[in-house]
Amino acid sequence: MLLIDVANAMGMAGTPRVEALLAAGGPVHHAVAACAARGDLVGDPLDSHLAELRIGAVAVDPAPDAAELVLLAHAHRVHATLG
Repeated sequence: MLLIDVANAMGMAGTPRVEALLAAGGPVHHAVAACAARGDLVGDPLDSHLAELRIGAVAVDPAPDAAELVLLAHAHRVHATLG
């Protein structure tokens, strides 16, 4: 599983870093990206690009550590389900 905090991993550099993260991660069960809901870093081009790369996008309210907390909760759910 690959978890991506869009703001921390990509910032304003855009989508080319997503492809580099996927390549560096190697084979993964699935990938999830947490993005601030309709903030300045998320828009239709990024959403579409994530979908093309088969990365699930989760919108979070803009708040300190919001993306990290959502990604950690996802990791805990997957671990509990798949081991």
